[in-house]
Amino acid sequence: MGLSKAKGHAPRVRVLTLNAWGLWLVSKKRVERMAALADYLASAHHLDVVLLQEMWVGEDVEAVVAGARAGGLTHAMHYRSGVFGAGLVTISRWPITDGGFHLYSAAGDALAVHCGDWLAAKGFGWARLATPSGPVDVYNTHTHANYSHETVDHCHDSPIARGGSGGAGPPGRAAAVGPRTTRATQRHHSAAATNGASAVAAGGARSEPDSGGVCEFRAPADRFAAYRVSQMWELASGVASRGGAIGIILGGDLNSKPDSLEIALLRTLNPGLRDAWEATHGSSEDEAGYTCRAPGCSFKSTRQVPERIDYVWSSLTPVSAAVALQRVSRGGGGGGGSAPSERSNDNDGDDDGDPSGPPPLSYSDHFAVVAELELPGGAGAPTAAAAVAGGSLGSAAAAAGGSTTHHAKSPRRGFFGSPATPAAESPAAGAAGAARARALRAAADILDAGVARSRGQRAASMRASAVALVIALTCLLTLASLLADPHGRGGRGPQALLCSGSGSGGGGGAGLAGVRASVCSRGGDTGGGSTGGGSTGGVPPALAAVGYLLLGAGTVAFSGACVMVGLSGVLADGSQAHALGGSAARVRLALGQGAPAHGLWCGRD
Repeated sequence: MGLSKAKGHAPRVRVLTLNAWGLWLVSKKRVERMAALADYLASAHHLDVVLLQEMWVGEDVEAVVAGARAGGLTHAMHYRSGVFGAGLVTISRWPITDGGFHLYSAAGDALAVHCGDWLAAKGFGWARLATPSGPVDVYNTHTHANYSHETVDHCHDSPIARGGSGGAGPPGRAAAVGPRTTRATQRHHSAAATNGASAVAAGGARSEPDSGGVCEFRAPADRFAAYRVSQMWELASGVASRGGAIGIILGGDLNSKPDSLEIALLRTLNPGLRDAWEATHGSSEDEAGYTCRAPGCSFKSTRQVPERIDYVWSSLTPVSAAVALQRVSRGGGGGGGSAPSERSNDNDGDDDGDPSGPPPLSYSDHFAVVAELELPGGAGAPTAAAAVAGGSLGSAAAAAGGSTTHHAKSPRRGFFGSPATPAAESPAAGAAGAARARALRAAADILDAGVARSRGQRAASMRASAVALVIALTCLLTLASLLADPHGRGGRGPQALLCSGSGSGGGGGAGLAGVRASVCSRGGDTGGGSTGGGSTGGVPPALAAVGYLLLGAGTVAFSGACVMVGLSGVLADGSQAHALGGSAARVRLALGQGAPAHGLWCGRD
């Protein structure tokens, strides 16, 4: 098994990418779906590379890797990071001779626990494969999720229409002539905007009849936009910084639509990469290519919208691309032992099938994408043996033809060094250079806004921590003074309340008799036997005393917890502001503008 080679054609590699939705206790029917995926890979002898995201449970990783090994995909790399792990797994038919993991410096909002992106510590993993044609670098990633899908159209007066060189306007704004910036959600995109997406993704622009200008991309306007833009910058820069391979394959869940700023960044910083779907279908976005909340998927998340956000990008020549793994075979046992063809498109949007049989089940809440890419051939291509000899991970097992599973256990930021700046340091005179400059300016503005937001959150966390600390100290001092002077505060101290029930005036119950005897025997006359001084309005004085103590202690504990959470937020927000500021500085430097005024590029915060 190995490279497929059509008659008269160069060798080809088939790549599949899937967000497997493997969250523990959260993902529906996870165990059944993972078993079906393992069964599918066990019979997927036609695949050469598999890229999986959201593989959070170790048992699932082991089962899927074992299934893939039965299908001839005998080499795997599991990237681990953060609290739950990065969730990335790369599986290959060929030996993995080198690899590593880059942790995105801007992970997300630490206090947005319900989202979980910060806890996941996302990044991108890379693996160098020793293919028979030569070494190929494979990148696997999952960027920050988009929860609101709000965008801003970036429109400008077309330099092509003017016949000029295309100078750009102010950062993040349209040119002075014919600008139109609109805010909309992806749920309500107009048909005209959707039809124009292919022109945008192909490096062109989308016409705006109302403004007379063109719109090149949609900039994200959601709460987490800065994190996703920063991650895409690091991904694009990391891919551009590594050489020595005959080809690059990048796949994963980018959480960005084809006409988004994030994809524009990836495209402009890596002009040699092509979107396999767009290259083979002639359109960047249509319903047939939807991978998230697509028609026919058995899982419908209310916070997702129908869109194409899963990709296979490559410097190799795309031959074909298709949506894959829509439905699990009903032939028993989850996967049923007979994997469906990944080219079968059950995207009709209904739950067809035998009503008397089991309900339809998708492999995930995402559809997979499978792409066939053409590798360079010929006698001049490096041999697999040479590629293995130069490797550093598992080279001995690879040379022997055995199976290997690597674990990237120590991810670190800056694995690839400083993100590389593209060869063109300043905008070119042509339209492509102007478009690149506009994308970088928009990215820098979003990152600067993210810095300001993180700093605002840090300031709010500091204020909340100060208030909680004052409350905690006040309650602690009050509680200490009451315990030290139980007769103070007009006979309302806890000992006064407790002992006031030792005579005829207090209820309290027999269970507290021993406590009363012990406490009241040491405090002298505390009003015991009095029916007036210790009255608590019908509440047994003993219970009021215990409640008094518990309330004080609980308030102190709760306030202390708030202080700890607030201080954690201060540290996390400061760290994220620093990371976003670093990305903004790199973007500004790529534009030739120097470091931004906030100085985070120099390590100051």
